Amino acid sequence: MKLEFVAHLAGGFRLYLNDEDNYVLVNENTRTAIGISDYGSLVTKKDGHIITDGGGKLGIADLYGNILVPCEYDIFCSPPENEGEIAPIFDDTGYVRAGTDGKFCFFTNEGEKICEAIYDVARSFCNGFAAVMREEKWTFIDENGNELFPPKYDDVDDFESISSGEAVATVYLETEKGRLQAAINKNGEEIIPLDHQAIFFLGSDDDYRFIVVRDMKQKTTIRKFNGELFSSLTFDKVMYDVDSETIVAVKNGKMGVVGPDDKVIIPFEYDKLFYDRHYDVYQSKKENLWGLIRKDGKVLKDCVYTSMLDIRDGKMQVSKSSKKSGKYFYLTVEGKEEH
Repeated sequence: MKLEFVAHLAGGFRLYLNDEDNYVLVNENTRTAIGISDYGSLVTKKDGHIITDGGGKLGIADLYGNILVPCEYDIFCSPPENEGEIAPIFDDTGYVRAGTDGKFCFFTNEGEKICEAIYDVARSFCNGFAAVMREEKWTFIDENGNELFPPKYDDVDDFESISSGEAVATVYLETEKGRLQAAINKNGEEIIPLDHQAIFFLGSDDDYRFIVVRDMKQKTTIRKFNGELFSSLTFDKVMYDVDSETIVAVKNGKMGVVGPDDKVIIPFEYDKLFYDRHYDVYQSKKENLWGLIRKDGKVLKDCVYTSMLDIRDGKMQVSKSSKKSGKYFYLTVEGKEEH
């Protein structure tokens, strides 16, 4: 039997085409051949092959030629290719979306079909759930294909992981009052009720600590991820979190720092507050003058400097002159001047 070389594959395989126009895999280590017969076309991916029976429908075979998904589908939504790499069929969660006649379902990388093709739109799994839409409403399915609740929202965001290991998603509903938002947990419970104008998560990726919500009266509050209030104070805007108990916000047009249970760490009287995470101090600005405040709110230097540069090696250049050519000297992060 004559074999025509086609491509090198992942997993130590080579792909050949035999003289009967069927594909054959050869294990480079054992030199054993594995036939993929009865398929007129094949697209090689990192973790398998997308195959067709010649009738226009697609299926999936693993690298050994074992059929995982029968040739019953029009499209598979696989991850995009990176330059110089062969893309996989299944995403990094181990699932692929399969579409037929405009409807989608999911398969695992072992060929298990976890739900029927009933969804008009389906997104990839994220933090254990995939957003899906049917009958123009959205819900989520878990990794077993179970719906979290009957479809009822007009739009949803993917679940975001938070520092406690849980996950929260923002959901949307169009109403006569406008586009309302809520936040739900993995049980589908609205931990932030559906009567808010805006919701966003505060923190860094995969380490969100707070939910910031703005109601229909434009009042902004800070909540924990169980929905409880972090502080009952309301704000114009929430800027950033310093840690799990410290948040920089704006109230009545001025910046300050708030802690849990309505504790005001730094009063809301500053135009700027720049926090240095290495030295745990704020460079503060009020009435066009600069000062220095410790993380716990202790004022190390009142706002008396006309200019203050970034902190480097534990100190910053400052000036009390109103002229650009004025004399500069140093201020340490402990609040001591060095002339």
